[in-house]
Amino acid sequence: MNESNPTAVNVFVYGTLIPGEPNYRIAAPYVRKTRPGALRGHLYDVGAFPALVLDPGGASSEACGSPSILPG
Repeated sequence: MNESNPTAVNVFVYGTLIPGEPNYRIAAPYVRKTRPGALRGHLYDVGAFPALVLDPGGASSEACGSPSILPG
């Protein structure tokens, strides 16, 4: 939940889902605000989508977005 908007949810996206990338159009209708962000962890192949396990000692993901998304 987002403190400034109790109906919004903070979601971390990266890669082709961030603004300016080819798949941003998928997330764009739900995005209300974006800001730069980074997470440290490890990505695992779990099928159609990767899974992230947070780890302070893991790799840092740079140039990412953290949009506030209103539930559909």
